This record gives sequence, structure tokens and C-alpha cells, in this order.
Amino acid sequence: MLREFDDPKVGVVGFGGAKGHGEDDIYKTPYRLTQLRRIGYLSNTQDAETHGERFTGGTDVAVLDGFALIMRRSLLDRCGGWPVAALPFHSYDYWACIMAHKLGYKVRLVGIACHHHGGQTATTPAYQEWSQRVLGKSDAEVHEESHRVIYEMGRGVLPWRVK
Repeated sequence: MLREFDDPKVGVVGFGGAKGHGEDDIYKTPYRLTQLRRIGYLSNTQDAETHGERFTGGTDVAVLDGFALIMRRSLLDRCGGWPVAALPFHSYDYWACIMAHKLGYKVRLVGIACHHHGGQTATTPAYQEWSQRVLGKSDAEVHEESHRVIYEMGRGVLPWRVK
């Protein structure tokens, strides 16, 4: 994975991602959360075929899954840091990849054998309580709002496809 960063054009690396980000009709029809979906998902997770295809090499992708997201510090600095106020929990992976594309960096997937427990943080009572107490809204509301932020931020970038 670290060898990916030998290429100074690589901005973000992850262990699960997709060749496409955003439906073809995004910005041509009224907003739907599903317009932001990942297309052609690849990984080498224990249950890879459940989510897409098993992949064991390295490749350019349009978008990564945040379960393993490694970002070049200079890219993060150019972005002004993580947008915690706009994206307190969900969609940080979409944000990192959109910013990489906007700023001319590559997004890379490395198919490392791993296990992705998937979304368990957001289902805990402790997180649900924290979300209400600190953010003043439910996880479902945070999820919806973050996707709307990404939808607007992705204008001019999405849909993104990688061959």
C-alpha cells in the first residue's frame, strides 16, 4: 500500500472502492441519494462478492470506501483539513475522492485481504445518543445531510468513471 504513494500524483488509497461514482443522470434529474452510488465495487475483503467483485491488485478507482482510507497529507492540507462541520460522520470517503479529483490527484485501490465490519459504529446506542446530544440530529438525518453536501460538492466532477 505504501508503494502507491511513491507516485506523487496519488492522493488517496484504500482497500475497497469502485470504478464509477455517481449515476449518469446525476444533475440532470432531481436529487436522489442513490445518484451518488458507487458503480463496479472492488475489494479483497472476506466477503468481497457480497458487495461487488474480488480484486487483489492495484488500480485507479473513482471512489473509495472509508473503512480503510489513507490520504496524502499535502492533499489534506490543500483541502484545508477535514470538513468536520459539514461532514461530521458520513461521506468523508466521497469527499476525499472528489477533492482528489478536483485537485488533480489519483485515487487508488489496493486489494489487500482484510475484513470490513461495515457500519457498526452508526448502529450503536452510544453513537445514536452522541449524535443527538452533540449534533442535535439522528444518524439518519446526518446521513441524508452529508449526501446532499456531497451532491453539491460533486458538481463538475461527478459522475466520475475510471477504466
